[in-house]
Amino acid sequence: MTRLFSRIVSTGLVSLGLVVLANSAMAATDGTLGLTSIGTTDVSIIMGDTAQITGLTDIILMPWSVGDPVPIGTTNACVYTSTHAFRMTATSANG
Repeated sequence: MTRLFSRIVSTGLVSLGLVVLANSAMAATDGTLGLTSIGTTDVSIIMGDTAQITGLTDIILMPWSVGDPVPIGTTNACVYTSTHAFRMTATSANG
C-alpha cells in the first residue's frame, strides 16, 4: 500500500515575509509524518531590471503643411525603473 503525503510550504505574504526575514534568520523545517504535513522555508526574491510607464495620453497636433512651423506637442507621464536609468523613444503610426 502506498500512502501519499502532502508538503505545504508556508510563505505568508511575500512582501511582509521579506521584511520579517530581514530582521530574523529562520531555518527551514520539515513536516512530520502523518495524513497532512506542514513545513516552513525562507523565501528570497531576486528581481531583475523592470520598467513601467503610466499616464500616457495622445498628443494631438494641428494639421501641418510644408513650410509651416514644426508642430510641437507634449504629454506628461510617470516612468518607473528599478535601475534609475532608462531611454525612451517616441514613435507614431502617422509618420
